[in-house]
Amino acid sequence: MRYMLVLLTACADVRAATLSDGRPFTPPVVYARWYHDVEVCSGIHRDAYERITWYAVPGEQFTTGYKAYAVGYWDDHRIYLAESRLSDSNTVKHEILHELNGPGHPSVFDRCRLR
Repeated sequence: MRYMLVLLTACADVRAATLSDGRPFTPPVVYARWYHDVEVCSGIHRDAYERITWYAVPGEQFTTGYKAYAVGYWDDHRIYLAESRLSDSNTVKHEILHELNGPGHPSVFDRCRLR
C-alpha cells in the first residue's frame, strides 16, 4: 500500500501548468524600461505597453496548447510568463518583442538578441 501512495503522489505532480493557470499581475516598473529597450533595438515603436495584460503561470514552464513546454507566451496584448522567469529580462523582452512585432521570429529577434 505504501508504494501505491507514492505512485499516486508522483502522478499528481506530472500535470504541467497551462495558460489557464495564469493569474494576472501588475508588472514591476522595470518592465516599462525593458519595453523601451526593445523598441530601441527593434526600431519598432508602438504605444502598446499599457494595453498588455501580464499573467504569471505557476512553475518553471507551462504548456500552451501547441507547444509542450514554454517559459513565455504572447497572444494579442496578453503575455504569459512562468513564475520562475518573471525577473528574467531576456524572457520578458522576447515576449515584449512579440507585442511589438507580432507572431514569428523574424530577423528583428536576432538584432535584439532575443531568439
